[in-house]
Amino acid sequence: MAIRYRLFSRLDPTGSTLTMPNHIVPSEFFSILPFDDFKDESGKQSSIVTIFSIWNTMMGTSLLAMPWALEQAGLGWGLFLMLTMAFIAVYTAYRVIESPNDLTVNGSAVAEFSDVCRYYWGKWGEMIAVVFSLVVLLGGVIVYWVLMSNFLFFTGNLVYGNSFPLIHPNQHLYFRSPSAKQHNSSGHGKQNFHLRR
Repeated sequence: MAIRYRLFSRLDPTGSTLTMPNHIVPSEFFSILPFDDFKDESGKQSSIVTIFSIWNTMMGTSLLAMPWALEQAGLGWGLFLMLTMAFIAVYTAYRVIESPNDLTVNGSAVAEFSDVCRYYWGKWGEMIAVVFSLVVLLGGVIVYWVLMSNFLFFTGNLVYGNSFPLIHPNQHLYFRSPSAKQHNSSGHGKQNFHLRR
């Protein structure tokens, strides 16, 4: 909905001709953030907002993986590794924000990080930056896969354990042959089948 609001407000920013009608989203259900308050006099977004956007992107899957990582590493090593990774993330975000300063690509266009890598390291630098940006997305997918597979495994065990409470994995089942009743007088002919599940 915020995208529609921005579209309507950009089409006619000064007048009320293209205001968002109430049938799209009633005003009592939709609060508009003052996007212009986040910008300075030159029209640029403040660095605090940029830092929080990058932080939000980096922390998206990390927040889901933290409990699992602490369980695997232990409390001491887990806290040490989290603080180390937080420092690396802050330093990386600072370098990414500061790298395009005084660098313009194609006149007035704002340089992206891959453009900065191409400027400093050539075509290979740009390709490496793009590959690592895809690796970050792949890492997020792997984190979701690990978390969901663990969740579904334990959920499946719980459902299976509650659905079949009579037969457990280490339980022995004994079956008696029907022909054992015919030779019952001396005990010869008694046949037991032992199945281990």
